[in-house]
Amino acid sequence: MTGPTLAATYTSPLNTTASPKTVNINTSAGDVLVVMAVSEGTNPWSSTNPSGVTGSSFSRLQSGSGANTAGAGAWKTKVVTGGSYTVTLTCSDQVWGYLVYRFSGADDIGASSIVNASGAPSLGLTTTEANSAICYINADFNESSVGSRTWRAVNSITPTSGNGYEKIGQLVSSHYAVFSAYWPDAGAAGAKTTGLSAPSGQQGYAIAVEVLAGEAAGLIVPVRAGGLGVDATPKCRVAGEWVAPSAVKRRVSGAWV
Repeated sequence: MTGPTLAATYTSPLNTTASPKTVNINTSAGDVLVVMAVSEGTNPWSSTNPSGVTGSSFSRLQSGSGANTAGAGAWKTKVVTGGSYTVTLTCSDQVWGYLVYRFSGADDIGASSIVNASGAPSLGLTTTEANSAICYINADFNESSVGSRTWRAVNSITPTSGNGYEKIGQLVSSHYAVFSAYWPDAGAAGAKTTGLSAPSGQQGYAIAVEVLAGEAAGLIVPVRAGGLGVDATPKCRVAGEWVAPSAVKRRVSGAWV
């Protein structure tokens, strides 16, 4: 199994106080969307979720903010009806912005974590399944230099602007620095360390979100009766084994049924 595919990212302005802010996105049914926001101020999303995707509601994964630190928030939804939409998010605070990660071939969201990091952000995330993608964001209230940024490696993958895994490395002078990236395949399920090893001296909330890889559909194949005890019952190929169709499971709202 391979990790989910990042189909696109969409980013609002990060250097203004305008509210609400919108981004226009194109989707297909089954896409998983992760909205990740940052703010210079305090308690910006106390009762606010994104909106704008017909038939799909966003649920909050993590959010945090406080005095003398930069805030962050994350939400998820799964697209029911594909199409072009305008995602809207409001913020009650100062300079802020957000981006939308759109994944295809994804199943759902697994684990998520948050930390109010000092220094070079280090955020642990224990993935729940193999081959998940991880997306991450943090804002730095201390406006550390983005020119020295170095992302931590996960499964031997280090995001950079050159390989396309880094999505934001931006200084908004007199307000904050913003960093966002994703790791396309985190490897085996288990403990991971996300974030940046530089610049040091940062102060702000960081969020990491696991995006679960989708399961390929099983192929039902009729088997001829007779000869060497071959069973005539149709079978499904699942994870390299032939099993009875009644044993095949699928994921619905994060559970195998």
